[in-house]
Amino acid sequence: MRTSNAMTRTPILLIGLLLILSGCENDATQPPDAGPKTSQAAETAVFLETWGGLGSEDGEFRRVHGVAVSNDGFVYVADTRNHRIQKFTSQGQFVTKWGSLGSEPGQMSWPHGIGVTSDGDVVIADTRNHRVQRFTSDGELVKTWGGWGVADGYLTKPIGLAVGPDDFVFVCDTDNHRVQKFTGSGHFVRKWGTRGSAPGQFDVPVDAFVGANGDVYVTDAANNRVQKFTNDGDFILQFGEFGPGDGQFFTPHVPTVRADGTVFVSDEFNHRIQIFSSTGVFRGKFGSYGSGDGQFFAPMGVAVDNEGHIYIADSTNHRLQKWTTVSLE
Repeated sequence: MRTSNAMTRTPILLIGLLLILSGCENDATQPPDAGPKTSQAAETAVFLETWGGLGSEDGEFRRVHGVAVSNDGFVYVADTRNHRIQKFTSQGQFVTKWGSLGSEPGQMSWPHGIGVTSDGDVVIADTRNHRVQRFTSDGELVKTWGGWGVADGYLTKPIGLAVGPDDFVFVCDTDNHRVQKFTGSGHFVRKWGTRGSAPGQFDVPVDAFVGANGDVYVTDAANNRVQKFTNDGDFILQFGEFGPGDGQFFTPHVPTVRADGTVFVSDEFNHRIQIFSSTGVFRGKFGSYGSGDGQFFAPMGVAVDNEGHIYIADSTNHRLQKWTTVSLE
């Protein structure tokens, strides 16, 4: 029975992953029919505001993906199909932008993942240039590393990355089905993962986040799960499986971790955000398919600021949404 279920959902997963890697923006897979909900939610979220819209002017987006918040409250967005980074205040006011399509230093090709260092530098996964770039908070290039390949330090279509509290950079080396750890200046430290479905293996790892204690959460998209590792890549636990129910995923994307250890995961083709404890226990969810306030169309990036506000890259609605959580206990 398990083999039959896996064979049934494989074509659907492949369609979803092709949308990620190809950048198709006209359609996204509809969520599967929801079954009965048996989990007791402990937390949800309330919609606050949204900004953006389809376009290439300042403050507009085209398939927004990654989002990160600096310690001083600025919001940085990977505007993927416009091949640039945009910077906003926490109220959505445009501040600056940088980047253009190309492969020269400072240019980008389909940037996805984004993180901020302790000193405010912005680190991005420059996906189709197979590299990582580090900029100042105003967009001046600091460092570039990577390049296409399979050897240590080389990358193949890296989609997501995370910057830890100690400024190590963890890159989801997506098409090599592994995670690589670098110093903040791009020196290779270690790697882990091979293609597969066993604990510690990956099938299209797409995003990561590092908690305050240094643990690394990785969304393992084609395996429809989140895996948790130590800072050195030792497997701790996993949670999730394919489906529409509480704690299940249909292509999980960016995880982010609040200061208290609560984990938020964007559930792309279920068009929602799910909330978990640090051990993977389901705590709540919010969002539904659509284009209205508080609805999502293939959400991807998620970030939490120091005040607990949640910023979500509502990818195919080409906008950013801001929420705040509410306890149900």
